[in-house]
Amino acid sequence: FEVPAAIIGTPTSIYLERGVSVDYGNNILSNADFETFASSAFTSWSTTTLDIAQEKLTTTPTNYAVFRGQSSARCTSQTGSVGTLLQSISSPESYSGQTINLSIWVYSLTASAVSTSIVLNGSITLGTANDGGLHSGNGWELLTSSVNSTVTISSLSVGISIISTATDNTEFYVDDSICVIGPTQEPAAGREVLSDWRYEPIIQGTSQRN
Repeated sequence: FEVPAAIIGTPTSIYLERGVSVDYGNNILSNADFETFASSAFTSWSTTTLDIAQEKLTTTPTNYAVFRGQSSARCTSQTGSVGTLLQSISSPESYSGQTINLSIWVYSLTASAVSTSIVLNGSITLGTANDGGLHSGNGWELLTSSVNSTVTISSLSVGISIISTATDNTEFYVDDSICVIGPTQEPAAGREVLSDWRYEPIIQGTSQRN
């Protein structure tokens, strides 16, 4: 693993975390792992001005465009249009006056184009770099975003959005997603300390890789 540029010198410790699975009991999303695909669409999800396809897991070689499970959503932007992949939540009024917390895995090599999207009573909240909801273009990233609902919810949709200025045919992949109501932090699993590792500073051209 490359050490992030913000870290100076050798790390002091490394932790491994498996992450929370989509079958987490408080997840309100259906087909959250994008495994069910029929009639050119993912069950429970809808798209607008965004081409969608099922990306399937392969081995030898491994298809790293699938984060976990057997498939992910392959998304392709369209010129000059905001594209969305959203799931409409049924009976949203039962979540009124609470925090809506979304976390979703996205693979992209285009920075600042793909973000989380929470649509509450028609009002759209896009993820930002500050809240971890805007993709930086460095492969698989867990995007997170929260919205506080202080009013009665009549409609609620959550998912991802890609900006209208993205180059035509910009591609990215979406996989495991979790939406929980109430807590102000996305669910997280326990961590364990990694032992028996070493730090190797390697220079390739003008870039340092560790």
